[in-house]
Amino acid sequence: AEMLNKTSVIKLVSSGVQVLPPTSKDRPADEYCSYDGPDGSFVAANIDMEEDGADALGTKYEGWGEMPAERARLLRLAQRSINEGRAKQVVFLTGDQHWVEIQAKRMSESEKHGKSRILYSVTASGIDQHYIEDVANSNRVRVRSADTRGDGMFIEECNFPFVVDGRTYDDCVDIFGAGAPGCATRTSSNNIAVSGQWGNCLDAEKELVPRSKMAYGKGHKCTDQYHHTCSAQANYGGLVVDWDNGTMDITLFTPHEKEIVASSISIDM
Repeated sequence: AEMLNKTSVIKLVSSGVQVLPPTSKDRPADEYCSYDGPDGSFVAANIDMEEDGADALGTKYEGWGEMPAERARLLRLAQRSINEGRAKQVVFLTGDQHWVEIQAKRMSESEKHGKSRILYSVTASGIDQHYIEDVANSNRVRVRSADTRGDGMFIEECNFPFVVDGRTYDDCVDIFGAGAPGCATRTSSNNIAVSGQWGNCLDAEKELVPRSKMAYGKGHKCTDQYHHTCSAQANYGGLVVDWDNGTMDITLFTPHEKEIVASSISIDM
């Protein structure tokens, strides 16, 4: 709290474990040491973070999501730091998981902590180690968010390009019979849309990072999510600030691979 109250252009907050992934719903609440009952701070914090629903997915172990009240306090303090003019951006630098990923979370407006803000995080911890596992994280940055066949939970990611009936698409289109722009959320190795694996797209203006401000490849992913790289021999994260243009780039690197830059985003400060 003391450091977040100091004034700087940006604040980098380092943590040995991940901060932005929500509390996992795949683990019973009473298995968490911090759980204090249905009317306690554990449940209240997840409600405050708007992560009490089935669409809030996170790692089961070794993350701030295991302590939702403490996590909520940290994120709200970061939000207030920006709103009080003590920082233009707050970025969490985290490790532990043996993969790299870029995350973002929109903090809701709060009477105490100010207007809505977006917080960012980069996880990197795979120096010649990797962990090939499909671990959900609903706060992972997505190229374009989609739901599952119109269920309204926008936690899937569009796979671009995708091929349907011999035609290739690189954006959301109304071809799935839902009366709304949609995309394939699973594709084969030759980009053919997997039958039944599609969703309606979230409105582009609601994405936390515009597609025009990111770069990505398809190599060494464990999932169909472009900003989650886990099967490369090694990885590390990078952050570059362009003070003249007021931008900050977050990049995931896989130094031993042909595709050295796994993915990146650019943020306005």
